[in-house]
Amino acid sequence: MLQRDANAAAAHQIRQNAYFGVRTMSISNIANSVREFLAYREAVRQLSSLDDRQLSDIGLTRGQIREIVRRKAA
Repeated sequence: MLQRDANAAAAHQIRQNAYFGVRTMSISNIANSVREFLAYREAVRQLSSLDDRQLSDIGLTRGQIREIVRRKAA
């Protein structure tokens, strides 16, 4: 009987650790996604603040900004 209780307690602990591990990993993934989005948005903002001549100097058009930043972030 004691062995069964010990096994049940161990199984419960494993399930609990797995649940909280997945939950923590999910929160971490969300935080990483938010950080990546904020970095993307900042890069788009900075490039968008350049005038057309400056964009041309670096080989970009205004319409390419989001696509280029998205590609570089991936």
